[in-house]
Amino acid sequence: MQQAVAAFLRHLDLERNASPHTVRAYGEDLEQFRVFLERTLGRAARAAEVDHLLIRGFLAHLHGRGLKKVSAARKLASLRTFFRFLCREGVLDQNPARALLSPRLERRIPSHLDEGEVAALLDVPGDGDAALRAPSARAGRSGWSSSDAGRRPPFGRIYRHGKGHTPVRMRCS
Repeated sequence: MQQAVAAFLRHLDLERNASPHTVRAYGEDLEQFRVFLERTLGRAARAAEVDHLLIRGFLAHLHGRGLKKVSAARKLASLRTFFRFLCREGVLDQNPARALLSPRLERRIPSHLDEGEVAALLDVPGDGDAALRAPSARAGRSGWSSSDAGRRPPFGRIYRHGKGHTPVRMRCS
């Protein structure tokens, strides 16, 4: 399996032109999975021996060690991409990671601005770039963008678009 991992990392680097950080992260994820397989099976595993139950066991092992869901999801994505590469290269017939669902990730709700922060945000003096930079820097944690800076909220509410252009309503009062 080490040769397959090395070929995959070369593929990421040379053919997909992945960032060195991405190649390193995938390599670390796959090495961690290889070590898990050796401990579980008691010997070096071949890629053809890996099934969805071993991958689920790996994810359960990560969960038991207290790894956050977002990190476990990234490791599963690394495994999916690796096994998809092996299928494309003809090493495997099926991707054992394909059917597994990623862990549900927690949704982060942006914190709201208090009334004083909103007033300071909307009353920045000046024109041009300086007037847009100050509010966007101050409002970064609320999800506002610089295009929202010049608009006054109607009836004490601020509307902005969230991820996927979903409207999000925030109270100013």
